[in-house]
Amino acid sequence: IFLNNPTKILNIIKNKFKGLIAIRSSNNFEDAKSSLAGKFKSFLNIDSSNDQEVYNSILSVINSYKKYKSKKNEVFTQEMVSTKYAGVVTTCDISNNLPYICINYSKNNSTDVTEGKKNTIFISNFFNSKEIIKPLIFNKLIITVKKILKYYKGKNLDIEFVVNRKNQIKIIQVRILSDDISKKILSREMLSRVLKKTEKKIIKIQKKHFDLLGKTTYFGVMPDWNPAEIIGIKPKPLA
Repeated sequence: IFLNNPTKILNIIKNKFKGLIAIRSSNNFEDAKSSLAGKFKSFLNIDSSNDQEVYNSILSVINSYKKYKSKKNEVFTQEMVSTKYAGVVTTCDISNNLPYICINYSKNNSTDVTEGKKNTIFISNFFNSKEIIKPLIFNKLIITVKKILKYYKGKNLDIEFVVNRKNQIKIIQVRILSDDISKKILSREMLSRVLKKTEKKIIKIQKKHFDLLGKTTYFGVMPDWNPAEIIGIKPKPLA
């Protein structure tokens, strides 16, 4: 539509938005069989009244699709929001399809997450968990995500969000994840049983034992590791 009548679209944008806007990719192949994070161009802080700047930005996004052409491809134009947090929520762990809500986020106006960079924090929260997570606003985000899930009838989703300076949650984009984006290892019911069994086991072995010193048991990764194994056969003087 844009290529056929750019003037009409530019006028709609100019009348709809006052101030700075974001022009972002929405390619049909994104988060299908792979995330393609950072594959397509997006532009921030574009002056909505500058027709040439808006035109060039939209055209650049379209041109970035190249091999990923589809009639379903779109370009998003959105009002710029000053953010406290920004990120992506997936309603399953895309590495194994287990039913965890996974939040990847960055602070302030960074685009690290959507560009596929690694300097983000990963939070997972099992659906039935009552654990309080931090930042506290993310507890409200999970409630919002569950409402969206009901609308999409439980399909696995990729949800882009921002939290503004007033601690308001803004949902930027929702995509349905492909069914084959990851191989399902366990059903939710099976995972729940495994976690319950593990919880009972841990509680049991944390209790005071007649043959062990102390009131409880602590767990660690190789706490009894031989120091000789750590420093090696030929340790340096400071080791």
